[in-house]
Amino acid sequence: MLSRMAISVQVYGFIIKTFMCLAPTFVTNFQWLSALECFLATALVWLYFKWQPYLYDAMNHARVAIYGAVCYTTVCYVILQLIPNTDPVLVTRAMWCGLIPVMVAGYVASYYRMSYRKRVLRLFEAATLDTDLKSIYQFSDAREVEALSRCCRKWIDKNKEIVDVDAMVSLFASRNWASN
Repeated sequence: MLSRMAISVQVYGFIIKTFMCLAPTFVTNFQWLSALECFLATALVWLYFKWQPYLYDAMNHARVAIYGAVCYTTVCYVILQLIPNTDPVLVTRAMWCGLIPVMVAGYVASYYRMSYRKRVLRLFEAATLDTDLKSIYQFSDAREVEALSRCCRKWIDKNKEIVDVDAMVSLFASRNWASN
């Protein structure tokens, strides 16, 4: 169950990237192609930003940053294709100058998204036994629970990726959350 969410995000990401690669083969109109690529790149950024499927925070942040830069590049492509009399040199320079700031913005946005999840986790840790769990935070999807549970992990040996199971068991057993 815990690995199911991360796998589904990876599969959706693979499908989106496959469509991005196949689109130039099947869509011959450059204006439609630029709009399709921009839509798919935006979907890819949103997918990784929302679900953050990797165990390590830095990997999630890097993915959002890189896909954010891809999305920015496709926006520049849309500008070149849809706005008449656009100077391609100017748009290309804007694209090159904007890549690093967009990547930094994606990294920072992903960092704050993960820190929000960790803040929700601290709310659960501070809960008393008589607290109704739904009053702490309303999960909209079971995948959010899995993403939050990855923030709970306590590592015995981070290099060998060995998780301290007793730490998580003691957290949940001490709260008696299974009965709620």
